[in-house]
Amino acid sequence: MLGLLLDMSAFPLYAWITGIRKKKYAREVYDLSNEIIRDA
Repeated sequence: MLGLLLDMSAFPLYAWITGIRKKKYAREVYDLSNEIIRDA
């Protein structure tokens, strides 16, 4: 029961952290593509 409770509380935290990492990565790719377009 405690293990299930921990899993349920840890999953949103994990999803939130990975979501932030994905957003950060997407942001870096977006900035990089903008720089390439500007230089072209």
